[in-house]
Amino acid sequence: MKKRPLLLVSASTLAILLYTWIGASALADSHAPIGADKTGYLNLYKRSYMYDLQKGSQYADLGLNHKALPHFQRAVERNPSNVIGQYSLAYVLLQLAEETPDGKLKADRLARAEWALLRTRDLNPDLTLTYYKLGKLALQRGDYQAAKEYYQSGVMANPENFALLFNLASVYEKLNEPEKAEKAYVEVIRINPRFVYAHNNLGLLLEQSNRQEDAEVVYREALRQVPEYNYARLNLGSLMQNQGRLDEAKALYAEAVKFEPNNGWAHLYLGNTHYRLGNYAEAVDAYKKAAKLNPEYPATYYLMSLALQKLDRDEEALESGQQYINLAPNGAFSREAGEIIMTIQQTKKRAVNSQKP
Repeated sequence: MKKRPLLLVSASTLAILLYTWIGASALADSHAPIGADKTGYLNLYKRSYMYDLQKGSQYADLGLNHKALPHFQRAVERNPSNVIGQYSLAYVLLQLAEETPDGKLKADRLARAEWALLRTRDLNPDLTLTYYKLGKLALQRGDYQAAKEYYQSGVMANPENFALLFNLASVYEKLNEPEKAEKAYVEVIRINPRFVYAHNNLGLLLEQSNRQEDAEVVYREALRQVPEYNYARLNLGSLMQNQGRLDEAKALYAEAVKFEPNNGWAHLYLGNTHYRLGNYAEAVDAYKKAAKLNPEYPATYYLMSLALQKLDRDEEALESGQQYINLAPNGAFSREAGEIIMTIQQTKKRAVNSQKP
């Protein structure tokens, strides 16, 4: 999932709140002497939780989370019932946890962040962003059951929140509850038909249950909604290829390359289809583009060596096979790549011996 935007009060919003609060305090404070100067109100303000919220937010906006942390801590100490303070404290703790390499300190910050998020939830159960963060925390420690419960609570609080529902569907998959996952993805699509990530995940889920025709319908609907969504196009192409519909698959992959010329996977899959169709020269061209874009992906070089062999371009096939061995000496195709190298070397040796007098 993409990183979601931070829910923090902006400096301008805080300024309005502070102005309102200071003005109300000045009017309501019967103990303030008549004609008190601004310094007195400023000192009063600096001792308030609102001051720490403002300063913490300013530091957080600049990415200075270590400086924001003590301000948010003081804000919640001074006003434990402030939702913004509790959520903001959780946010900076999460950010700092990601930045620290110290395992013990990281765990401590994550635990404190979760506590602050739970407090936020208790103070305002309708703040759905809290459930995103709680779910993410549970997923980080591998607790899918807790993540499910957090996301379910969020969906109960806001049944039309399609993004929360999407996360819940993904967790259902992790917990091997495909029927619930399918139902949740379908509901996401109902709420927001253009949220094509749900179409894609649903299509993959349907494929896993051998419902290829249904999966095809879902992929095509994703592309109808968002034509440039290449994940669905590539998955649909793979579905076509697995069914032996190679010309359709080739057309989809070629279209994917047009949408994303720098997508190495699209070039790789296009090369595979060309190879299966016997278009070996076109396959080599596609593999070369894929290798240029993803030079560290070893399988491309093995597949390229096969196509080069078909074209009797043994020197290039030898080089490509060796490149695979260099990248993945114990890889899935290391034995096959080794056989290609050995075969070509033996052929070269026989050719040399045959020319000897």
